[in-house]
Amino acid sequence: MGFLMGRRKGSKNRKREWKVGDPVLAKLTGFPSWPAKVEDPEKYGFPVDSKKVLVFFFGTQQIAFINPVDVEAYSEEKKDYLIVNRYTRGSDFHRAILEIVAYSKKI
Repeated sequence: MGFLMGRRKGSKNRKREWKVGDPVLAKLTGFPSWPAKVEDPEKYGFPVDSKKVLVFFFGTQQIAFINPVDVEAYSEEKKDYLIVNRYTRGSDFHRAILEIVAYSKKI
């Protein structure tokens, strides 16, 4: 099962299909892009919505449906940036970084 990623204005990312388990950075209004992984909505009793991506946020252990334009791939470059800036965002964010780094090593 995959979810389509939209295209943010000026983004190099064209359409992308997210797979369950993909590590990502997801943006909610009022929060920085947060480490997360793509989840299967049916696992939580939700119907599949092809216009949204269900993510599980590391650090806070919460889930949310996110607009595809607010989801970006997690990469080594992103990891380096997050590690450098981890102390400026609080303990949940720091824990989220540690969790996504460990998760991405396992997959």
